[in-house]
Amino acid sequence: TTEAVGAAVELVRDGVNGRVVARDDLDALTDALREVTEGSRARTMGAESRRVLAEWRQKADPVAGLREALRRSGAVA
Repeated sequence: TTEAVGAAVELVRDGVNGRVVARDDLDALTDALREVTEGSRARTMGAESRRVLAEWRQKADPVAGLREALRRSGAVA
């Protein structure tokens, strides 16, 4: 993503679960696309992205967080 995209700043951690590049840097974008689509690095970043997104969704939806806490406690099935 570029640093000019809204929620991406919260969700993309450069080098961890994706890449953040300057919006006018085509060479950096090309390199970043190669990195996130090739081999084990892509799998690692994808797994981390799923984790970050799940965490973000839970924070964004307090009812889901409460529901999960109740489920874990055994209060609801």
